[in-house]
Amino acid sequence: ADAKAKLPGAQYAVEITLLAVRGADRQIINPGNDTRPYSSAVRVGQRLYLSGMIGSTDKNAGDAEAQTRQSLDSLGEALKAAGFEWRHVVDQLVYLTGAEHHAAMERASRGVLGRAAPARATVVAELVIPPPLVEIMLVADKRGGK
Repeated sequence: ADAKAKLPGAQYAVEITLLAVRGADRQIINPGNDTRPYSSAVRVGQRLYLSGMIGSTDKNAGDAEAQTRQSLDSLGEALKAAGFEWRHVVDQLVYLTGAEHHAAMERASRGVLGRAAPARATVVAELVIPPPLVEIMLVADKRGGK
């Protein structure tokens, strides 16, 4: 996810967070004509980490509900390309540019995820690339799943 945040002090210019998994094979997932400078998703064993995806298009500018649906559509493509389904999603991190977009994001998310929604954190933050209103990251896991 790309969000603007204040770092601990003026002497800091960059903060990078990495996650390492020992002894597991990694598979990079980039469905379709994905041209991002990072992977859409990375599969490690039975777990899939999906990059933050925005859903902003010329047609849905200013519409948080439509942008959420588009973001979830893109995430769904990556899930499918990796052999996962929505029922495998266990964690969701949502960035909104304003709290006023929360209800619209909820409606769109509920339409895709239903009542069996994953654990979620929602953060209000300025996104790095305007004009998106919503960015969503997911983690999916097949371990112990049916």
